[in-house]
Amino acid sequence: MLQGANQKALLTYSKVDLRSQEAYELAALGLLGPEGKSAPILTGLRCIDFQPPNFTLEVQCINETQKYLRRVVHEIGLELRSTAACTGVRRTRDGAFTLRHALVRQRWTGSDVRSAIQEYRALEKKSKRNQSPMKKNDFRSVEEKRETVSQRHGSSEITVAAGGE
Repeated sequence: MLQGANQKALLTYSKVDLRSQEAYELAALGLLGPEGKSAPILTGLRCIDFQPPNFTLEVQCINETQKYLRRVVHEIGLELRSTAACTGVRRTRDGAFTLRHALVRQRWTGSDVRSAIQEYRALEKKSKRNQSPMKKNDFRSVEEKRETVSQRHGSSEITVAAGGE
């Protein structure tokens, strides 16, 4: 239900004529997304661990905030006709960056930070190449197009405890 409501928002914020062939093709490939800044939009939600009363959700969002994630957990509790409280959040992806790009505190040295900046610049260049506007004769593979869109998404794991009635 949450994903369905957000699909409509995703269409609203995309700057593509929804009655066009381009919109159909982008939607079929899962590439339709907002241009620029938009309100938080939930693009994916799945339960990856379920051990009642606790469960872990993988949430994929665009432009999410802490407040938005709390609201999602609250809405899940309401749908369960119960209460739900977030017991942990772990950011697993932010745009092109995943957990493997994270620097743990022990690696906050000059050489490690310099290496991370160089890797960031390489990712940024690759991202700019992939974000060229789609044209009618765009022959990039579906995988490259999906990668371009996934770089705009964030992904988090949320651990939730659901209470009694």
